[in-house]
Amino acid sequence: MGLSSLLAVPRRLVWSNAVAQSQRKSPQDTDRPAIIAVASLSEQMLTTPTTAVVANVLSAAIRLPVVAIDADGLNQPLRGPLGAGDGGDLEGLTTLPGWGLRRTTIETHADTAGSTVLLSTSRRFPQPLEPETLLSAVRRAAHRWPVAVIDLPFTCGSDVIATGTSMATHVLLLADKFHTDHAWLYQRGHHLSDAARQGRVSVVKVGATPSDSDAPDTLTLPSPKASTTARDRVTLPTDPVAVIQYNRLLTRLYPEQRPGVK
Repeated sequence: MGLSSLLAVPRRLVWSNAVAQSQRKSPQDTDRPAIIAVASLSEQMLTTPTTAVVANVLSAAIRLPVVAIDADGLNQPLRGPLGAGDGGDLEGLTTLPGWGLRRTTIETHADTAGSTVLLSTSRRFPQPLEPETLLSAVRRAAHRWPVAVIDLPFTCGSDVIATGTSMATHVLLLADKFHTDHAWLYQRGHHLSDAARQGRVSVVKVGATPSDSDAPDTLTLPSPKASTTARDRVTLPTDPVAVIQYNRLLTRLYPEQRPGVK
């Protein structure tokens, strides 16, 4: 990403991403969809506010349509941080036949009222997701949104977290700003060890500032701004340090050429 693109990020972040998303069309033919899974290294770390930040940054900075996916179908924690409404029916999407699925039909199962399109379980009938349900929903959503950001809080269960991280093209593991070591991630036997060695796993220190001493697989992101609780709509920091952090995130997620980056 060049300097002009970097400086343009703050301007895009204050626009209504919902308007921009509504005007974007998925290409007729896409490569393997980009699936970014956001999980945590500790039960004390909330994933949802940072998932909202990542989804909003991608919505503002890339051309391809982006969808955020709530893997906690019972609590639906992403609705608040994204400013979503009451729409969406992830379970309903999975009951549709996988062949001949129209993009317009897929869209009716998502909530488009927030800063990023959201795919979550029905507000009227919240329920925990099974791993195969999440897998099916992500596959169907990819026909309309080639970029998906999956929120995987501890409340959605270990099986769902394992499924979400295993299907991801890139995994973001959240840690606090004091985190220093994750050598275990590269040891054989961990289900993410191969992905880590391939550069498809990043540890994100939330609330930390960038440092030259950070390992190549380590990113930092600002703490999301919310008025009172993690359920409130997040506001993206757009100070110079935050913009650098967003740029490094995009570079990590799109390490070669970024044809979809604005």
